[in-house]
Amino acid sequence: MEIEFDKLTDEQKKCVLRYTKVHKKLTNLQSEMEDIQTRIKETIEELELIRKQEHKIFNNGKKE
Repeated sequence: MEIEFDKLTDEQKKCVLRYTKVHKKLTNLQSEMEDIQTRIKETIEELELIRKQEHKIFNNGKKE
């Protein structure tokens, strides 16, 4: 359903604009969250690689 913005009352226009603003904020936040999730995954993978390398170098904490 398409809204004809020009035919709305001033109060209705204000509401539509507020909804639009909130929707844009939510969309931006969701995008930021997806970026953060990607960065978290990459950082965890980096941490796991460091742990594997450390275990290899230090023989898993065991003395030879």
